[in-house]
Amino acid sequence: MEEIEKRFLETVEEVSNSTWGDKVPDKRKLLIYAYYKQSTIGDINTEQPWAYQVKARAKWDAWNSVKNYTIDVAMRMYVAEFEKQKQEFA
Repeated sequence: MEEIEKRFLETVEEVSNSTWGDKVPDKRKLLIYAYYKQSTIGDINTEQPWAYQVKARAKWDAWNSVKNYTIDVAMRMYVAEFEKQKQEFA
């Protein structure tokens, strides 16, 4: 297992156990979501939700915004964004 993959998996665990997520603005939560999906699935593979499906559309737009990022880059961005959030909101 590569070092970034190991750090990514550790961060995923840390994210799921964090207790301060309610302090994080939605835009920043969507970044974590997008980097996670790009890291674990790759480029977005679903149809764009209708505009009235606000939450689903926001998630889709966030994931689509990181389309073409390599898995390695997405993992690094996920870890970096979480570290920033931890410093700002924990």
